[in-house]
Amino acid sequence: MEPRRVADNVVVVARSFNPTILSQVWFVRHGIIEENEFAQTCVFSPFVVDARTKAFQLLVTPDRLQLTFRPDADRAATIRAVLQRIVQLLPHTPYVAVGFNVQYEIVPEATTYAAKLRKAMLVPEGPLAEHFREPDARFGSHLAKQVGEMRMTMEVKPARRNEQAGAPEVVSLAFNFHRDLNSDDKATVLVAALGSWDQAMLEAQTIAHAFGAKWEAL
Repeated sequence: MEPRRVADNVVVVARSFNPTILSQVWFVRHGIIEENEFAQTCVFSPFVVDARTKAFQLLVTPDRLQLTFRPDADRAATIRAVLQRIVQLLPHTPYVAVGFNVQYEIVPEATTYAAKLRKAMLVPEGPLAEHFREPDARFGSHLAKQVGEMRMTMEVKPARRNEQAGAPEVVSLAFNFHRDLNSDDKATVLVAALGSWDQAMLEAQTIAHAFGAKWEAL
């Protein structure tokens, strides 16, 4: 079963970041966003910046920068042009960590959903199996491993499509790739970490598609 990619973003955690630095004039002066690319819904204030274009949304608060992509955006190129450029221009910002997030959904047939979820997620001889025999029981899993210089966590869980009550049940595959910035030269490490987006997304895609194929065979 083909998993559907439903969301992805990049989060850079910082300490006491000053959003007022990132004004429209600043973005234009440094060639990050052209003057005619700003959407009318942009917000620039002392406490939050919400810069929007046809390719992305950049949300900036004192503790983080979050880059969210439009569906047809080139993710790696946008990261280079926006986040890596900001970090290179503001290297003395107290950056703390960086994370990549991507979520997939599998939309199974309703008639087989519960049975397949049980087979995929619950060990029959495990200590919890006897406590979750009811037809309405649902199961999930939390997994983690190292991928390059980032720690990957994966959460597999039952959910509702678009998180709406009454919507069809789906299997949500949520990936996070995290790296703490412990080096003295945090900006250099952060720029390098941001460059590993494609590697992380390939790992997530490979796992998601393998899960979908196994699900189909259950």
